Amino acid sequence: MMELLQIKNKGKIVFVNTGNFYITVGKDAVLLNQILDFNVTCKNQEIRKLGFPSNSLEKYSEILCSKKYSFIVY
Repeated sequence: MMELLQIKNKGKIVFVNTGNFYITVGKDAVLLNQILDFNVTCKNQEIRKLGFPSNSLEKYSEILCSKKYSFIVY
C-alpha cells in the first residue's frame, strides 16, 4: 500500500498514520534519516521503515517546510 501511495505522490515524502505514529518506508525513510537524523529500521535490505509519534507531526512538518521538502500525510 505505501509503495502505491509513493507512486501516486511522486516527489513527495509520504507519511501514513498508524494510530499513535506516522510512518514512512523505503526511499522516504532513508531521506528522512538524512534530514532529521532519525533511526531507520531495516527489516531486510529492501524494506526500510521510519516512524515518529503522532503528536510530533507539527514539529517535523515545520522542519520539512523550512527545508523546502514536499510531503503528504494520510
